[in-house]
Amino acid sequence: MDREWIEKTEAFLKRSFDAGRYLADHPDAKAYRTEHSYRVANIGREIAAKEGFDETEMTIACLLHDLSYCEDFGEDGWKEHGRRSAKLARPFLESLGMAEDRIREICYGIAIHVDDEADFEGERTPFALTVGDADNIDRLDVYRIHETLALDGFLDRSPEEKLAYAEERIARLRRWKEIPMATETAGKMWDERLSFAIAFYGKLAAQMKAGREIAGAGGSPALEAVRPEIGDLWFRRKMLADEETMSYNRAWGGTLPFPEEDWAGWYGWWVADPGDRRWYRYLKNGDGAFVGEIAYHWDEDEHAFLANVIVYAPYRGRGYGDRGLDLLCEAARENGVAVLYDDIAADNPASALFRKHGFAEDRRTEGKIWLRKDLTDAGKNG
Repeated sequence: MDREWIEKTEAFLKRSFDAGRYLADHPDAKAYRTEHSYRVANIGREIAAKEGFDETEMTIACLLHDLSYCEDFGEDGWKEHGRRSAKLARPFLESLGMAEDRIREICYGIAIHVDDEADFEGERTPFALTVGDADNIDRLDVYRIHETLALDGFLDRSPEEKLAYAEERIARLRRWKEIPMATETAGKMWDERLSFAIAFYGKLAAQMKAGREIAGAGGSPALEAVRPEIGDLWFRRKMLADEETMSYNRAWGGTLPFPEEDWAGWYGWWVADPGDRRWYRYLKNGDGAFVGEIAYHWDEDEHAFLANVIVYAPYRGRGYGDRGLDLLCEAARENGVAVLYDDIAADNPASALFRKHGFAEDRRTEGKIWLRKDLTDAGKNG
């Protein structure tokens, strides 16, 4: 990156915001707008690095995307602030000695980031669209959720209103899943943060309900087995890197690496073209969040189908393991698997879950218990 250009841009942004009359009268707004600009710049830079864009140019574009907040907004001021920011940014970019074609693309990305419209001709390149993508992605981070709750007066609402608010937010976030991103990197970041926000509001809604009623006795949690897209494999990487989630594997090394360069091969083997000897699905709860994985595969050494159930540690204790194992057994049975096994470390408490669902001890080897379940009609007992 061109450190000199970045520092000049930071200084220009600070001078502009310091000179703004509204921001001077509203220091909280000034602090937020500055912090937001830096967060968006860091998101944009991450996307640029992975997509092969110029990191310096993207960082500058994102730092300046809300530059017009240094002015007083009039009627339609918010809607126009992208186009106005582009106008204010151009003279500064020219002062850097930046090439005209790069100035034009940067300004076009800034101009369209609010409502996809500019007041001058330009091309909707992935680079230009990334300015708006980075801005949108920041809407779903922890601080923005906190800010939204505060601005919407969440704590001042009645319990019923709080529940309705959380459920409305979940519905809105699910609709946002349809918003396209310009690059694969932005799409992954968007999906990850959407899942986080949906899970957050899902927990919030659950707490609101828990404050009003006894949870359904014996009821199963809403859970479905879904075929992940290759872009969803960030969740598997996150699980495998989590020490608490992978504590069952401690005797064999604990956490496991799952670098992005391995995703295509793994996805082809397990999901895209699994044949009749492999089956893999994510577990997704009623709030749309990924909470774990279930799978089975044919083991050539053991000459048996082996089961796998992992629930991501933050979602444990909610019945997802029970329901997930049910879904796995149902799928295996429907796919013609007659007997399903699992090999579990002797000290792994998860063996109780499998026994509860009709698995019985088949044998023991050094450090392992082998559990077996007959999935034929005669053997259904779980």
